[in-house]
Amino acid sequence: MFSRAKAHSPSLIFIDELDALLPQANASLGQHDVQVVDQFLIEISNLQAENNVFLMGATNRPESIDPRVLRGGRFSEKIKIGLAGRNGREKLLLKYLGPVRLESGLDLELISGLMDGLAPAILKLSATLRSDWHS
Repeated sequence: MFSRAKAHSPSLIFIDELDALLPQANASLGQHDVQVVDQFLIEISNLQAENNVFLMGATNRPESIDPRVLRGGRFSEKIKIGLAGRNGREKLLLKYLGPVRLESGLDLELISGLMDGLAPAILKLSATLRSDWHS
């Protein structure tokens, strides 16, 4: 992946669920997992500015990533994206529900309040199930 990105630069390597690919070392890790983390560290250490390869990763569990991966100079920026507030949840629900009519006594403000703390993926799933029940 890294050699291909260098050959086709400028390139962006995006790794979702970084914690699953590069977990912290512990007794339950197999030799293969340790080798993957070690090889990844070698590859990112070999990236040079002139390679024009940009590396991005995403995770819901940053505490589970091997700390060597997150050490300075490897991922230069860390951005935390929080959950949507009430207004954001209402906009997401409106988008996901589309033309579905709500039963009397229900409105987006009430539903949004009940879904405080839920991620957008859960809001989408909830809205999808709701529209499936009433289609």
